[in-house]
Amino acid sequence: MNRKRLTAMVLSGVLAASMAVTATAAENQVTITFSLWDELQSVVYQQLIDNFEEQNPNIHVEMQLTPWDQYWTKFDASAGANQAADVFFMNMQKQESWSRWMTIWRKLILTFPFMPRQ
Repeated sequence: MNRKRLTAMVLSGVLAASMAVTATAAENQVTITFSLWDELQSVVYQQLIDNFEEQNPNIHVEMQLTPWDQYWTKFDASAGANQAADVFFMNMQKQESWSRWMTIWRKLILTFPFMPRQ
């Protein structure tokens, strides 16, 4: 997956999460967690987060930077405890476990109170 597509997907996730949270939170301060492993990209994402927060003062985005060698263990543990980040990086190199993660992710999405059920 190229970098532009990945960036667009992540930002779409942040935007969708923020819109859903904003709809239910109205004027309340809201925190969205964003998890990634790439320290080099975190600099750019922090700039995007700063711009986003400036335009949306009631939404705080907390970046959770975890090194690659710890990221997947932390992801599995947090998802299993229903405490995964609201927006997180995924990687096709880990596709042998992709279906397991997608099952966890789908269960998490269905438990969010601001997500419409169909």
